[in-house]
Amino acid sequence: MANARTEFSLRDFLPRLIPFLNEDGRIALRATCREGRAVVDRAITTLKAFRGAPQAGPAESAAQIIAFIRGVLSRGCRPTELVLHPELAGGAEGAAPGAELNAAVA
Repeated sequence: MANARTEFSLRDFLPRLIPFLNEDGRIALRATCREGRAVVDRAITTLKAFRGAPQAGPAESAAQIIAFIRGVLSRGCRPTELVLHPELAGGAEGAAPGAELNAAVA
């Protein structure tokens, strides 16, 4: 009897791993490889967009946070909730980042 070998790719395995990871584990998986980042991003249900949010990393400006949101959405994230810091929603940095965020999420 031949030894049956099952092949799994990262695309098969990583989505099954996500439910077992805490936030630190998800952040670490995002940092490991492109596929890890895409899998974690697709699993996001609540997108936190503010300075210091674990998902956004060390973003310092509204423009960096908007770039982060666009990247996450381009990798398949379809959040059911978006949590914004008031300075992003209200445009405290000058050029109304709230309008940019609406365009990024739309």
